[in-house]
Amino acid sequence: MQGAEIKQRDPFIDLARLIAIFLIIVGHANELNRIPGVISPLLSIITNIASYRYVVFIFFLFAGYFAKPSEKCFNIRRTVDIFIPFAFYCVLGSLVSECLLCYYSSEAHSFEWGALISAMGSMWELHTPGNHYMWFLKVLMVFVFVSPVLLRMRPETLLIIGGMFYLGSLYLEGVTSIPYFLQSKALNSGCYFVGGIFLRKCLTLEKLSQSMDRVYLPAFVLLSVLAMLAILQVTTLSWAFIPLAGTCLMCVYVMSLSKLAMKIAPRVSLFCAQFGKCTFFVYAIHYILLDICWTYFSIHPIHKHVYGMLPFLFVGIAIALFYVIRKFAPGLSPYLLFLPAPDRKAKTVNQTN
Repeated sequence: MQGAEIKQRDPFIDLARLIAIFLIIVGHANELNRIPGVISPLLSIITNIASYRYVVFIFFLFAGYFAKPSEKCFNIRRTVDIFIPFAFYCVLGSLVSECLLCYYSSEAHSFEWGALISAMGSMWELHTPGNHYMWFLKVLMVFVFVSPVLLRMRPETLLIIGGMFYLGSLYLEGVTSIPYFLQSKALNSGCYFVGGIFLRKCLTLEKLSQSMDRVYLPAFVLLSVLAMLAILQVTTLSWAFIPLAGTCLMCVYVMSLSKLAMKIAPRVSLFCAQFGKCTFFVYAIHYILLDICWTYFSIHPIHKHVYGMLPFLFVGIAIALFYVIRKFAPGLSPYLLFLPAPDRKAKTVNQTN
């Protein structure tokens, strides 16, 4: 694949990213709800149709597909671009969690700087309530770091490595006494990152889009029927019947939704697709917003239908924050928004010319 092809943004991919991050937020809002007695029918239906536990792996697939080649063995620069905001939001999440506990706790609780410092120290383990959801970015950093090595491998080698990751994830399912990067979730993530690189070597972005044009409608109908049968308990078949198959089906399902939206409402879809670049930031900030709402509404009652609209509100707030920071503090964008830092060498050349 040519470099020009891989750098081109495709609205279909960006819209798929936005759909995936929305499904993840809906899943977190529904499954991790801490408000007693409040269950949103809307969020429950969406969560059952599209399991967010499998949707997250589409980001590893896309990350592998769009990984940039490098003459060096390791992609240090892009890893740093992810690590800086990752560290910032881990600390911010722990700080917000501690402040909420201090302010809203029913028992006397004073702000403990020691707890915050301990949370910062254990950031990489992600054990604290405010940052445990950041596992996704922690694992992604590792695979981005070694991506130049993987990009040089032949497709056959990538298949073997991806298969080893998957078999390892099955064998180590539920084992937590080993290093995090050897646990099942991390290995499964690696399977999809390697799978993305393999897909890149087989299909250009244009061919991938054309392939989805041919299969999106039957895939959408088939997978929707499968999901509804599982919900109605007509069959015991569900997304989780085989972990790899369930994740693959959800990746196809999200991309089918994206293609279907592009066909039905092209203008609205193109408008929404421009927010695809915000997905990492939305992911990093959404749990902080959820934590605030959970704590506040646990004390102040909220109607279940109002609660069902919160994920839409969270996505809107996060996207608005993204563009506010990008417009009024462009120098902070690489450190807060997960955007690549500007190429200083290219800038120097341009200034010289």
